[in-house]
Amino acid sequence: MHPTLAQLPAGRTARVTDLRGCAESCQRLMEMGFTRGTLVEVLLRGTPSLIRLRHGRVTLSAELAQAVLVG
Repeated sequence: MHPTLAQLPAGRTARVTDLRGCAESCQRLMEMGFTRGTLVEVLLRGTPSLIRLRHGRVTLSAELAQAVLVG
């Protein structure tokens, strides 16, 4: 099983492999740009965590970061 974005240390990059959780959370993540194949980088680990994806930055709660599978 792939690790989650919540487990990725600061400074590391990975690609989104899948989303898990309820339909509402998955829909919210997809609207933010977390889709399969997207390259993400953890800029700051905390609550919330700062994530770089595509051409911007977003903050994610630990709960939503746990729903993003990376590889």
